[in-house]
Amino acid sequence: MKQLLMVWYSAPIEPTPIPDGYDFHVWHRGGDETLDFATYKRAWIEMRAAEGIEPITNWFPIVYDDPRVPDDGFFTVLCRGELVATSCIQLGEHTPDSATVHAVAASPSHKGKRLGRIITEAVMLQARRRGIERVYLTTDDWRIAAVKIYLDLGFRPVLWDTDMRERWQKLLVQLDRHDVPAVDEQGEDIVLN
Repeated sequence: MKQLLMVWYSAPIEPTPIPDGYDFHVWHRGGDETLDFATYKRAWIEMRAAEGIEPITNWFPIVYDDPRVPDDGFFTVLCRGELVATSCIQLGEHTPDSATVHAVAASPSHKGKRLGRIITEAVMLQARRRGIERVYLTTDDWRIAAVKIYLDLGFRPVLWDTDMRERWQKLLVQLDRHDVPAVDEQGEDIVLN
């Protein structure tokens, strides 16, 4: 099944505070003094595998080696030195002047700490610092908690394919959301009920 697409147009963001005992870290491809490559890779694969995505080990190099992800484009949250959440910024995937929130993952054992929101905001803030006005992300219908976060952050559903309107309407019913700003098949702003 094709993934859902969402877009955010640069707007003010009040960053979510990092919880006590956690640290935000911009990780650099190859590793750094805070988090070496082997530890990052192992934790990344474990977090993604916890979502039931197979074969996740094959997906790591696709994300890690993507030339559209700058060397300083990996965002992490650590708890006592352990990687517990991550995302990265991908440049130019949907349009040449856009960014994408990519490869979001958070450890299920740290649920309820708003870590998914924090690392998504990190990409949004990095895009703004780079002068990028449009940020995309892809997600899946079953990622209910993630979709709720994305809607709360101001991301809009994009009805880019024939079944998207129906899928989004069903998902919004599940989320008990009404009058959600969206982008229709022609790129026009609409409201989904």
